[in-house]
Amino acid sequence: MNNSDKMTVSVTFTVGELWEAVFGSDGAGMVHWSSKIRNENGEDIDLWTTDTNGESITNPQNFRVYEDEEEKWHDVSLEQLRIGFEKAMINNSTHCGGYPLKLDDYDACFGDVVIQYAVFGELIYG
Repeated sequence: MNNSDKMTVSVTFTVGELWEAVFGSDGAGMVHWSSKIRNENGEDIDLWTTDTNGESITNPQNFRVYEDEEEKWHDVSLEQLRIGFEKAMINNSTHCGGYPLKLDDYDACFGDVVIQYAVFGELIYG
């Protein structure tokens, strides 16, 4: 395939769908480089909230993530999270075992890859 054979494919998603894919495992995929996720004020974050039917639903919001090795907090906006997903897709990033990133088939590793791109612009930690 040469460059003239390339095509662009777009993905349409809501911020709630991205939030659920990134935090569906409550940030468990990032434990190898981050021990804390907090809200913008540095307080515990509610990744999920309850709707009027008592069902757990996504609670998208800007957040802070702590990088253990550098002992540094990083602020992440929802826009940065979207850009992180976009960069991961553009770079054809894979996760845990080489699986492609898919919003409808996510796991803890998915969240790790997207947040690393949102924070660093690239994959830093394995």
